[in-house]
Amino acid sequence: MAITQDGELSVRQILNNGLGAISSINSAGVTVANTSTTVLAANALRKFAIIRNDSDEVVYLKLGSTALANKGIRLDKGTNPGNEFKIDALNLYQGIITAICASGSKVVTVTEGY
Repeated sequence: MAITQDGELSVRQILNNGLGAISSINSAGVTVANTSTTVLAANALRKFAIIRNDSDEVVYLKLGSTALANKGIRLDKGTNPGNEFKIDALNLYQGIITAICASGSKVVTVTEGY
């Protein structure tokens, strides 16, 4: 799987990630609280996921339960670089993903394929 010069994978590369055909894609907006919030439930069939922070506040992800502020994967706010996290064949994770933000009521967009 080739990565572009800016480190991105194309949609075609994600969909053809060597894990077999993707039969379902789900998209949702998840409201993240100021306490740990489930963004994606564990899914043994997951082949890719993209979590993007569209809010005006930093959100922290944890690959596992109980996200904590200022720990884990930092998603920058809005359209800033670093506002999304991708799961694909190179970093496949199929467990629960949780998130937290300082004020609560911030939305992240989630797309998952399996």
